[in-house]
Amino acid sequence: MGKEAPNVSGKILGLFTRPVPDPDAEYVPFKREWHESVEVTKDGLGFASTEWHRSKRALLIEPNLDKGERAVLFQSIENLEELKTQFPQHRTDFELKDKEANFGENVCMSGMNVDSVCIGDIYQVKRNGKLINLLFKVTSPRRPCGKVDITHAKDHSADGVRHVSAANGTAGWFMRVISASNNTTKEGGGYCFDADAVLCIGDEIQLIERPCPQWQLRRIASLIYGKADFKAGEFPFNGTRQELENVCNLKELAMLEWKDKAIANKEKQNYRDKMAFLVVTGVITLIAIAWARAQQ
Repeated sequence: MGKEAPNVSGKILGLFTRPVPDPDAEYVPFKREWHESVEVTKDGLGFASTEWHRSKRALLIEPNLDKGERAVLFQSIENLEELKTQFPQHRTDFELKDKEANFGENVCMSGMNVDSVCIGDIYQVKRNGKLINLLFKVTSPRRPCGKVDITHAKDHSADGVRHVSAANGTAGWFMRVISASNNTTKEGGGYCFDADAVLCIGDEIQLIERPCPQWQLRRIASLIYGKADFKAGEFPFNGTRQELENVCNLKELAMLEWKDKAIANKEKQNYRDKMAFLVVTGVITLIAIAWARAQQ
């Protein structure tokens, strides 16, 4: 598997799926069902969970959506602890509550954070010290939606939880579901999905492969959303031109809400460059014409 992966691991504390919304019930932004164990499919946890990426509406909005890159949303105690320090007046919002999902996550765990997890990381799962036929691959941080501000601190400004957690990656991260044999060998050049995989509270998640050690979740979140204005719908890139080029070429990064934002910024930059070139060329042409006339 190449270079030896650093020692990064965590423990699963909670498992959640999204039930079918009840139109007659009181609206709860992150209403979830808690599980001690749950089936894992290529689209996420459970066979009947109703996360946005599994809905018909998602495919109408994003016809080319790769559901797998948003399959399972992870959140960690360490991320919540960081948010407590950033929003001390709302510390209780980020306490681990019994059988409740703070950020609408599928998996709540301990042991990992935005600095220890990188894009492209592959994690194996152990249960009671034994490997099970299940692997996860990190695709992106989670870009939080407006429900985060509704749930936490009730502040929809640039100082609110949504903006802050988007910029530092603490809203969680998405993982793609992949699977392999117990010795984690690859078949046919890729990992094979195990339709019978089950995840349980108490399982250990352990890093086994890190192809992109320079792309920590905090870094990629800062580059894409460090200067974001969600109200205005503006997402200027928060890095150098070389970093922008690198993000656009980062094949392990999810397209939706991440690489597409980088590509849009690159296209804007290319357009500005083209316009600047035309202006400079035009000025030089005018100067040359004026000079030529002056010589007549």
